[in-house]
Amino acid sequence: EQGKYVSQMSESIALEGYCGGLVFSWQDEWFKRTWNCEMFYPDNPTDIADFISKSKVILVTSSVPGEGKSFISSNLATAFAQTGESTLLIDCDLRLGRVHKIFGLSNEKGLSNLLVSKDLDCKNYLQKTKVDNLYVLPRGSVVPNPSELLNSEKMKSLVAFLKQNFDRIIF
Repeated sequence: EQGKYVSQMSESIALEGYCGGLVFSWQDEWFKRTWNCEMFYPDNPTDIADFISKSKVILVTSSVPGEGKSFISSNLATAFAQTGESTLLIDCDLRLGRVHKIFGLSNEKGLSNLLVSKDLDCKNYLQKTKVDNLYVLPRGSVVPNPSELLNSEKMKSLVAFLKQNFDRIIF
């Protein structure tokens, strides 16, 4: 079985996709914070809902395309926003990201544009959705060096700044 882990990195967590380690109950209530999860680790009784509720930054990831990362992250961000928490959904798939399409937003200015620009004011790149309390930072233009941008000092500074201004950040 692939990727049998949920790891915590400071205040962040990484969730492997459906086949990557967690099996989620696909009921509407899941997205409204009634989550039913099973870990592949039989000796790990981690309550994933409690783990998520205490995490300010959440990363939904997978090594395989098409496992529902955009779907899960969009619904998770919507669920947090509907509880009244200021929530930011950042599309870090700088090649094929589609979060802007899910919410019907422009992709003209996004994360990649912010990271390559001299502009330090991210509010020009954030977009309000129709969901109260939910903002999106779309992927922006396709760039030849997404790994370098995501691992840049500017990205680290951006995340630190955003953590001070949002209750939840979903990647």
